[in-house]
Amino acid sequence: MLEDYRAHMRAELCCDADGIMATMSAHPVYHSYGSGIGADSVNVNGRDQNRAFYHKIFDEKTSVIQVDERKSRRVHPRPRP
Repeated sequence: MLEDYRAHMRAELCCDADGIMATMSAHPVYHSYGSGIGADSVNVNGRDQNRAFYHKIFDEKTSVIQVDERKSRRVHPRPRP
C-alpha cells in the first residue's frame, strides 16, 4: 500500500495521468470539500472522470502539492508534453 501511495504521489508531481491511474482501483471515487461552498467542492466518480479531473488540474496548473519535510516548500508541476 505504501508503494502505491509513493507511486501515486510521484505521478502527481510529474503530471503523469497514466501513472496516477495505474495506482487507482477499478472504480475510483474522489471527494474534496474545499471550503464546502459550491465550486470548491469536487466529486469525481469513475476512471474517466478521475482522468479528466487530473488533466484539468494539470492544464490549469492548479496541481500544486505542498510537501512538509521539517519545513514546507511548494513543488510546482512540470509542464505536460
